[in-house]
Amino acid sequence: MAVHKSTARDFFLHLLSMVTLYMSASALITLFFQYVNHFFPDTLSTVYYYSSGPIQFALATLIVVFPVYVWAAWYLQKIYTVNPDLKESGVRKWLIYLTLFVSVFMIIGSLISILNSFLSGELTIRFFLKALSVLFVAAVIFSYYLLDIREILTKTRRSVFRYGTIVLVLGLVIGTFFIIGNPAKQRALRMDDLRSQHLSNLKYSIDAYYAQLGKLPETLTNLNEPPYYFGGTVTDPETGAIYEYRSLGAGRMYELCAVFSVSSDDRNNSKVSYEPHMFSYEHDSGRHCFTLTVPENIPQKLPNTEPPIQW
Repeated sequence: MAVHKSTARDFFLHLLSMVTLYMSASALITLFFQYVNHFFPDTLSTVYYYSSGPIQFALATLIVVFPVYVWAAWYLQKIYTVNPDLKESGVRKWLIYLTLFVSVFMIIGSLISILNSFLSGELTIRFFLKALSVLFVAAVIFSYYLLDIREILTKTRRSVFRYGTIVLVLGLVIGTFFIIGNPAKQRALRMDDLRSQHLSNLKYSIDAYYAQLGKLPETLTNLNEPPYYFGGTVTDPETGAIYEYRSLGAGRMYELCAVFSVSSDDRNNSKVSYEPHMFSYEHDSGRHCFTLTVPENIPQKLPNTEPPIQW
């Protein structure tokens, strides 16, 4: 049988199929890892939160890229059904063998990591499940394309691989929304995180104001007045309203209030962290006030009673 000469269309479709396959596999493994982090938090860590970035990016990648891979693979198979000789394309064989090569090394790397952790006595359920997820994804890819290149992938087997993978990916995508919440909740959590950062900055600005002037500011706008410009955002990022503030007498105590979208319990239950900040007190949803105190190690400056110098 003569070797089919590759065309630009063949190159495009095969390259599109392989690139989207690699991207989908990487995103799938990332989702598996984040599921493990969610259901099996690290007992050696005092903080059980994990970054929301990887799981959101993996979810977006699967939603966009995986359907493209499914379409490309389906379209190529449709072309092969009409003209089986196109399976002899050099581009197809090179890319499939490259995929087999990558899959084999993923499998070998996973087995080495599992054995190494076992020998060092550090084998945990978290690591075992993560290694198993890499092994599973690599094994599925390897077995599918090995059967395909050897021409023993029957129509029934192809359907099992295809629909089984679609169901698995669809289940992971739907399940991920139960972990991170819908986009509206994510926006609410990020807004509350930004409010907490603002309150944290205002707290340190008020402490600095007290250290310089020996008293609490009358209003938050005093923090941004000359000549000191202590800085700090004084308005809510969503409504634009100035955060509530009032001093409690002539001492060091004061209140900072904000309107939060969700309670801190919902934030903690989400097990998703954003930018770190120091202002992490518990709060309810809606308006919540925090009673704060300027630290005792900040001395109270006495007002200057010396007469001004006469020139």
